[in-house]
Amino acid sequence: MRIPFIHSVSINEKAFFAQQLSTMINAGLPLTRSLDILGQQTKNPVFKDVILEVTSDLEEGVSFSKAISKHPQVFNNVFVSIIRSGETSGKLDVVLSELAKQQEGDARFMSKLRSAMLYPIFILVAMLVVGALMMVKVVPQITQIFKESNAHLPWATRALIATSDFMVKDWWLVLAVIFVSIIFLRFYIRSEQGKYAYNWLQIYFPLFKQLSSDLFMTRLTRTMSMLVGSGVEIIKAVGIVADVMNNGIYKESLKQVSSQIERGIPMSVPLSQNPLFPILLSQMIAVGEQTGKLDEVLKNLANYYQEETDNK
Repeated sequence: MRIPFIHSVSINEKAFFAQQLSTMINAGLPLTRSLDILGQQTKNPVFKDVILEVTSDLEEGVSFSKAISKHPQVFNNVFVSIIRSGETSGKLDVVLSELAKQQEGDARFMSKLRSAMLYPIFILVAMLVVGALMMVKVVPQITQIFKESNAHLPWATRALIATSDFMVKDWWLVLAVIFVSIIFLRFYIRSEQGKYAYNWLQIYFPLFKQLSSDLFMTRLTRTMSMLVGSGVEIIKAVGIVADVMNNGIYKESLKQVSSQIERGIPMSVPLSQNPLFPILLSQMIAVGEQTGKLDEVLKNLANYYQEETDNK
């Protein structure tokens, strides 16, 4: 039996898939033959089955973009939309190469975001462990000295000693509370309120607020650049980017931007009115809208934000 979590398809696997497929098509190999080779090379059983199903659909006359759209757990809307644009323009090898770069960028994004989130958690856990060791090892020794001297202790010291005695004598209860707290936290994070709280921390927690902003702006601008450059309409591109953003607050903000664009308002206007987005982003997008070079402006912005994240 396969466990989905263990056998999921990683971003790096999809990046390798896109790059290898681009190379084979550019070398003149038919798409079905290229997919057949990649299916044989792939070690991930889930990805292998997906590639075989896509190949089978192609042999039955289904388009490549339609075939991969049947597997949203592997290929998201960005991947499908870019492939569809490549089929329309006849430059499938080119867009696949760009997709590979985009997937590699996504892998860096997820790695940096995890690191940014784990650092304060690691510090907090380390502080709790050191504090617990102090309470069960150091404080009892100091308590014995106080008892021998019959000194009158302030209430704060007495409270500290009482806490230490509780942790030493009823350690099993402390462990039970910790275990229950972890279970509660796991369920809370999966709730709507918990997801919102987690997303809020990703954006506004002081230790990684700026890094988080640069990371999300890198992903937003790079993905938008690919979609717009591939001929996807701006309103549709914003909607696709909103769907693939793994932060509910950014997702909702982009949906609001999309609704404004539907009313005929330039994209730069709602971006400038939302404090979640840097001023530089709205100003540069306004330049791109005025000059008709929005994809180039977005690409330059993506490179800028990428450099900012690399320097942090």
